[in-house]
Amino acid sequence: MPDEFRPLSSVDSRGQLVTMGAFLLSEIRDALNAYRDTVDCCIIKGASCPRAAKAYDDDAFVSLETLRAEIQAKDDVNVYKLSGRALKHGVRERWGHANPGYMQIDDGISVDGEGYVTHVRGEPIDEERIYRVASFKSLERERDGGIIGKELAAHPERMPGEDDGVQCHALLVGHWARRLWERIYALADADGDGRLSAEEFATLDEDGSGRINRKELKHAIARAGYETFSGEYTLVDAVLEAAGDLDGDGKLSRWEINAHAAQEVARHQSRSVA
Repeated sequence: MPDEFRPLSSVDSRGQLVTMGAFLLSEIRDALNAYRDTVDCCIIKGASCPRAAKAYDDDAFVSLETLRAEIQAKDDVNVYKLSGRALKHGVRERWGHANPGYMQIDDGISVDGEGYVTHVRGEPIDEERIYRVASFKSLERERDGGIIGKELAAHPERMPGEDDGVQCHALLVGHWARRLWERIYALADADGDGRLSAEEFATLDEDGSGRINRKELKHAIARAGYETFSGEYTLVDAVLEAAGDLDGDGKLSRWEINAHAAQEVARHQSRSVA
């Protein structure tokens, strides 16, 4: 958890900017940019995220339980196309008093003293530019966000299709699982050559079966400095997928890991070229 988001809080997310909102929205943006759509920013109305109205301990971390408390399972992330003008003026439209449309923003959005957006991703906002903005479907609602809602209603071609959204919990858990696996892989790949040798693989394969099972992967997650609760395998299963469990048997072979690692290198290279 980056220090910039501490102490974590979602208290009064309908009436002020909160650190839990900034963290979750920044993670949604980064998850989309890493593996799916490319977006410029993420904005979500405070009634939708974050929702728990909780002040967290100074050393708190974001668990799956935290995610479930702060974002409803039904919420999908969609990508909208908004003009810089709508973004500049629409974010602050419902600020000033507590209401469902109070807009939370990611950490790449800067605002001035009056709440007008001045920068997106470190660059001055261009009112004529069309930005790709991640949000929930509530962004379309005019009654608690007229500037943005009216622009979208006037330009339906800038709105996502009915089936274009991605389930927010799945998006974030998958994103965190990939980052966690990268950490586990880096610890195991002692020589840093991008492939696990038999000896390196053996540090994860505790029983010497030639397959890393869910229990062994859970131990690897703990050694990487992360906590999983007893009986909670949601994150473990997500890490299995992120690591390359190609046949879906719930175990990882050295061949699967190395093949998936090579695919990831190729994917990153192709995205860089594009």
